[in-house]
Amino acid sequence: MLKLNKEGDKMQGIDVSNYQGNIDWAKVKASGKDFAIIRAGWGQTNTDPKFKEYIENAIKNGFNIGIYWFIYARSEKDAINNAIKCDSLIAPYKQYINFKVWADWEYDSDNYCKGLDKNTRTQWVKAFCNKIKERGYDVGIYANPDYIKNKFGDISEYPLWLAYYTSSVNSAMAYNPLMWQYSSKGRVNGIGGNVDLDEYYGNFIQVKTEEPKPKTETAPITEVATTTNYKVKSGDTLGAIASKYKTNVDTLMKLNPQIKNRNLIQTGQIIKVPSITSVISNPYKEPIVILKHGSRGEGVKWLQWALKSKGYDLVIDGIFGNCTNNAVLNFQKSVGIQVDGKVGVITRTELKK
Repeated sequence: MLKLNKEGDKMQGIDVSNYQGNIDWAKVKASGKDFAIIRAGWGQTNTDPKFKEYIENAIKNGFNIGIYWFIYARSEKDAINNAIKCDSLIAPYKQYINFKVWADWEYDSDNYCKGLDKNTRTQWVKAFCNKIKERGYDVGIYANPDYIKNKFGDISEYPLWLAYYTSSVNSAMAYNPLMWQYSSKGRVNGIGGNVDLDEYYGNFIQVKTEEPKPKTETAPITEVATTTNYKVKSGDTLGAIASKYKTNVDTLMKLNPQIKNRNLIQTGQIIKVPSITSVISNPYKEPIVILKHGSRGEGVKWLQWALKSKGYDLVIDGIFGNCTNNAVLNFQKSVGIQVDGKVGVITRTELKK
């Protein structure tokens, strides 16, 4: 049986629009917030005045990114046009949007189109969602208990972002949300006034009586079709050479049996490197949460596999221990990004290059 791990995997974040004014994203990050859901705009033509500033600074500071769009429509076609406008704004940032695009239909949406019945309202919101999904995004629906019970039909096919300001966690969890907006009056360092506060429950876990012992795995070796010679330069390491040729150290060792110590190569030495490769893709699912020392699970295996493919000597056991932490720090330093040992959107993007 599968269920959401409401406690072990929850992440803290915010959702923002231009009403939050100027935001110091570094301070927000330092306060412990790991994701931001940013309003891109509303209706068929409107862009949030702070959208570009917010999303670029959130990305720069290592946030997981989600988008929400406030729908104003008087027809299904209007709802689809809302989605098209949304896509036109967020497309340049698509690779960073890992916390979904959220359809936001609220009381102001109903005031804009009075007299709408439940079935039509649901149909229009789903039309928005389907168009966003068609454009290649994961999508969900924002709703409070009133909309869930009285104003929407069946929306269970979409993840739920629940707006419910209650102190009862059990009452909120009864709706089985993927994300819970639990306050509209939060105070966060780096934001001058109130801000919406959210919790994200992104990881599904298998409910078992005991946790299985992690298996020790090694990264698949790149299949090599042909090779060419490479002259080792001053400062070269096998890891750096492997990264340059889109392979890994294990493959280079296999191609060069004369190398007995993977940490010792000589300037001027001639070694074989792949010239045409068929690289096996990462077999593990890429995480959408920030990984750090102490994290466990398949997301960590994805990280360890990616680091091995860059030449780092790691065991793929799904445990973010000292060896993985050191590899992350060294990798972040080598590519010129923030060296903090946390693996978020920016580090994952660099690992996939």
